[in-house]
Amino acid sequence: MKTKYSIVKDSIKSKILDGTYQPHQKISSESELMKEFGVSRHTVRMAIGDLVTKGWLYSKQGSGTFCADRTESEFQMKANHSKNIAIVTTYISDYIFP
Repeated sequence: MKTKYSIVKDSIKSKILDGTYQPHQKISSESELMKEFGVSRHTVRMAIGDLVTKGWLYSKQGSGTFCADRTESEFQMKANHSKNIAIVTTYISDYIFP
C-alpha cells in the first residue's frame, strides 16, 4: 500500500512527465493539493520538498513552486559536475591530527 506522501509525489511527477506542467510553470498551491488529495499540509510539503530535492521542482519564496526545466543537457551537467577538495600542508607526519 502506498503512503499518502508517495501518492501526492507520484501524481505531481506524472503531471510533469505527461506535460500538464510545463518547465517554469507554477504548480497547484499547497491548499489546492490538500483539497485534491485530502491530506494535511505537512504531507503536501514533504512531497514537494522531496521533488525539489530531486530536481523535479523549484521554489521561489513568496511566489510558489514551479516545474523545473528537465532538459537532457542540464541533467548531464549535473551528473558530471563534481567537486574536489584538496588539502595543502607541510610536514604531515608532524601534524597533531595525522
